[in-house]
Amino acid sequence: MRWTPRAQQALDNFLAQVPEDWRDRVRQTALRAAETQALQIGNHIVDMDEVILGYIQATPASLRPALRGVLAASGVDVNRYKQHLV
Repeated sequence: MRWTPRAQQALDNFLAQVPEDWRDRVRQTALRAAETQALQIGNHIVDMDEVILGYIQATPASLRPALRGVLAASGVDVNRYKQHLV
């Protein structure tokens, strides 16, 4: 699976917001989720959309509403992902 540079940078930026104790675990979960997203649409390249969805999926459901601020601060249009942030 290939990752675009902007997708890798976005994941690194998101992970910088995660407490260090949890960062490796969240990274692995988000990586798998992003790659799964790409494969589900028949793509072998992970880009921004897959990273954002993977990061959301890697976040416990109870914490997802708090991601709005993190994603918005990174320039993500959170309205595009609002159904995943509940």
